[in-house]
Amino acid sequence: VEYSISISIPKEGMASRDLSLDELLAHRDGLSSRTRVSATTTAAFDSTSLDDSSSHVFTTARNLRHNQHLDEEDSFLINDSNDDDAFLLHHNQHHPTTAATPTHGRDMRERLRSASQFLPRALFVCGGLVLITGFALFIAMVLLGVLNVASDSTSGGSNDAETLGRFFQLSDIHYDPLYSSSYSFLTQCRAPATGPVIPDNGKYPYGQYGCDPPALLLNSTLDAMRKIDPSPDFILLTGDLVGHRMPTINLALAVIKNVTASLLAKFPRTQVIPVIGNNDVYPDYHLPYGPTLWLDTLADLWSPWLQTKEQQATFRQGGYYSLDLPKRNGTTPNIRFIVLNTVLYSTNHVATNSSNITAETFTKDPPYMYRDVNALPADPDNQFAWLRAELKNATAMKQRVIITGHISYGVNEYDGSAGWYTIYTRTYLSILNEYKDIIANQIYAHYHTDNFRVVPAPSATSGSSASNGHIDAISSVILHPSISPNHANNPSFRYYYYHPYVKDLNNRRVVLKDYMHYYTDLYLANLYRNPQWRLEYTFNTAYNEQNVTTEAYTTIVETMKNDTAVFIKFMDYQYAQYIESRTKYECSFDANYADDFSACLSKHNDNGAVDRQEILASQPWYMR
Repeated sequence: VEYSISISIPKEGMASRDLSLDELLAHRDGLSSRTRVSATTTAAFDSTSLDDSSSHVFTTARNLRHNQHLDEEDSFLINDSNDDDAFLLHHNQHHPTTAATPTHGRDMRERLRSASQFLPRALFVCGGLVLITGFALFIAMVLLGVLNVASDSTSGGSNDAETLGRFFQLSDIHYDPLYSSSYSFLTQCRAPATGPVIPDNGKYPYGQYGCDPPALLLNSTLDAMRKIDPSPDFILLTGDLVGHRMPTINLALAVIKNVTASLLAKFPRTQVIPVIGNNDVYPDYHLPYGPTLWLDTLADLWSPWLQTKEQQATFRQGGYYSLDLPKRNGTTPNIRFIVLNTVLYSTNHVATNSSNITAETFTKDPPYMYRDVNALPADPDNQFAWLRAELKNATAMKQRVIITGHISYGVNEYDGSAGWYTIYTRTYLSILNEYKDIIANQIYAHYHTDNFRVVPAPSATSGSSASNGHIDAISSVILHPSISPNHANNPSFRYYYYHPYVKDLNNRRVVLKDYMHYYTDLYLANLYRNPQWRLEYTFNTAYNEQNVTTEAYTTIVETMKNDTAVFIKFMDYQYAQYIESRTKYECSFDANYADDFSACLSKHNDNGAVDRQEILASQPWYMR
């Protein structure tokens, strides 16, 4: 039998491609039948939308199809006919050099009849042997897989998503109950404090670039997360639930209550890890050294998530706490989250409350960097001392640590401002260096962009000035973007895979395996009244890395300095595919005259036509 095997592997956006093996078998002759076996494997990743009919944002389909048929045109069928002439005619036509006689034909027919009786039995026996062998191999593979899974679940080395933990990160929601579509970013999309109020025209129901969003965007975000995974291990909520500059303390507190209630309603059995942001106090950045009534209020609101006495005590003291990850399959992961209140270290922090606020307070730019640094407390609310104790305890418990907070140390590339006072950055980096072997990751937010930092060793030369371009890094910082589009960005959130258990102490810095980053195009969400949450990228695929580690980020930073393509990819991700001056381009595509172009812009009247710098330049310091 001649076998013609073709394998088709269609991929999204590509036509099927056949790889024929006929040529390899062409030297085999004298065969009278032809069998064709085709195998088709399809892998589809659906990240286009999260509609109601889909229970998961992504699906993987693998279909194996075997199709076998006999080509009747080239086959000779044996039957019970005694028509020797017919047999001889067919034989002599195909083999003229070995003409057959009638007797020869009868003898040949008998031989073929005997062969026809023997072949089914032989094929049956051979098929049985193949099935038994295949079944044995299958059982062996299953057993090996079970052993591997059992090993990986303790070593943290599995690539199988089923053995990995999963969690979401959500940040900088900045829900604004005062949002109105009738106003632009020039007034924060709010009606002015005095004068007539224009009713909301409903034109941009999910928000506008340059403004904090309404409730509809928050609800859409939580619904999208539920469709991806309704029961993640936990949700990391890295601060700034409240819109910028709420006019009253009661409204700010109402926003925190609303966001908290929404999360509890959508994920009632999921642990949430809340972090205090600079807009989660009132007014923005204003937080007296603890304990305070405001921290007590937040501790009560978040009591479903801050469940231990230790968590409640340290949170009421200074807004910080630690948490060992919840059990998975009856076993507790050896990972500890340490949650810091970094508002205390911010160069914008005000160690007072609203009773000291005057009208002049919000006019300074930058606001509160005129504080006497010599008068700053060395360890606000004893948080550094507590951090050292937590890391020492985690070392004794052989745990890996993820440190999280809202405002990161380092520099804001937008205006060159420092995140923390120098005195606090130095103390913190000293602690990082001391415990660098157990600190797997640092996860912060605040800047509303998809970004990251690496932390050079204290004695190392930074990569930008080192002769070989190499960075000797002791740690790295993951900076998560925002739901709020007020930095001319699309809303986005993240879904992580992590290794829950690690026994190999030499590998304990590998905690985060990968993450999937999702976003929605706000322009299209408003245009079609239906946000479509799409997968923007996965870390491992986008940057060709195996894990989300300091080593990976160091490699990426070093690569970007010499590879423009990687740098451009990073820039595209920074603002979650926000298209600057979008309507200007759209209107220019088919405009023959300048009047056509102007009319198109007037018709759209969309802030997608506004440059990012125009938006950011119009914002006061507290929006940055």
